[in-house]
Amino acid sequence: MIHASRNATLQPSLDDLGTPLAEATFCVVDLETTGISPARDRIIEIGGVEMINRRLTRRHFHYYLNPERDIDAGAQAVHGISREFLEDKPRFREIAKEFIDFVRDAELIIHNA
Repeated sequence: MIHASRNATLQPSLDDLGTPLAEATFCVVDLETTGISPARDRIIEIGGVEMINRRLTRRHFHYYLNPERDIDAGAQAVHGISREFLEDKPRFREIAKEFIDFVRDAELIIHNA
């Protein structure tokens, strides 16, 4: 830990903290959901790409998911995904292990705006 003082040590660079940034694996993940409530809503689309040294590795992950519930009208207006389209898609629990394997040991950057 670095403490501020008159003789303060400079904060270490990212490279000093472990894996050099150029060698770190990042998984950039985006989600679409049935709404905005983390307690009630569910993921209906999950996609991700892997990057090393700020370059895509061609390793990717994507699924549409059956939420087993209705999609809020406001959310559907944003992403355009209907419950009917998702009826024959897998449930999250069916792809969860594959997702964990995809992101294992990577730094995660996840977006859900």
